[in-house]
Amino acid sequence: MEQQKLRLMFTGGGSGGPTTPLLGLAETLKDHEEYSMEFLFLGTSRGPERRMVEEFGMPYQAIPAGKLRRYWDWKNLSDPFLVLVGFFYGVFYLLKFRPQIVISAGSFASVPVALASMILRVPHLILQMDVRPGLANRLMKPCSNAAAFYFESTLNSFKGVQKREVVGPVVRSWQVVHLTGKGHTGENKVHPDYHSLEFVEHGMGDLLARSDLVITRAGMGILGELSVLAKDALVIPMAGTHQEINMDALVKKDSVFQADPDLFKEPIDENWKQFFNNFKPGPMGEKLHQVWSGPGNQALSAMVLSCIEKNLRN
Repeated sequence: MEQQKLRLMFTGGGSGGPTTPLLGLAETLKDHEEYSMEFLFLGTSRGPERRMVEEFGMPYQAIPAGKLRRYWDWKNLSDPFLVLVGFFYGVFYLLKFRPQIVISAGSFASVPVALASMILRVPHLILQMDVRPGLANRLMKPCSNAAAFYFESTLNSFKGVQKREVVGPVVRSWQVVHLTGKGHTGENKVHPDYHSLEFVEHGMGDLLARSDLVITRAGMGILGELSVLAKDALVIPMAGTHQEINMDALVKKDSVFQADPDLFKEPIDENWKQFFNNFKPGPMGEKLHQVWSGPGNQALSAMVLSCIEKNLRN
């Protein structure tokens, strides 16, 4: 059977949070053997997403990104110009790449591309991970044909969007870290998910599969992955941000540890010792795992393909 060719454009970045689920979605979409997938990622010029995307093997293009601040800053005078320039970059790459859909997971780099997609009548889908939508996603809402959510409570924030679904966390697939031993090179494989190392002298604790407890911010990118892995999480959100709302939603479900401010008071060693004396690994991670029925990759993948097929019929 001849494969149907599909072109998908991703936008986002500025941090790894909006980038990780988009790469996880791309992995899932590539598993559909009836389609031949081609991807393009538009992001910022200075964010970490460029390295992440290029290591994944996806073409990447940086576009100007102006931030819309709700406080005084000298950059407020120049950034509207960057948004306008970003719009024309978006039009250029949409006309050049001709995607069947644009998928965004936040970031101000996404806003001008969403506007360009609406004008050129290219379907646009938002992945809204946090409980409270950020300004970028709220600005893209009128341009979007579909929106996917991690939390059901966020649905009402996107009234008017034609297609809305709760999909759960979208995560990356498996990674193989092959510890070969000194003097050995491992399997002769070139793959973004295969990592051959002789040994790990520092950083073994960073491998999530070996972790009993992960101390993290409350970004939904990492928390979504921890839920799939059923890992205990001690959450320390950035004050005054959407992360506090994410944490509150999960604390209400008794599925993460909320950092006690006393942990960071003197004597720090004694406070942490007391925490770990009472810590039992496993039960909290299982509760986090049960917040969602599983990874949202397949559900979001089905949403994307449905939007594409509907647009092709029109």
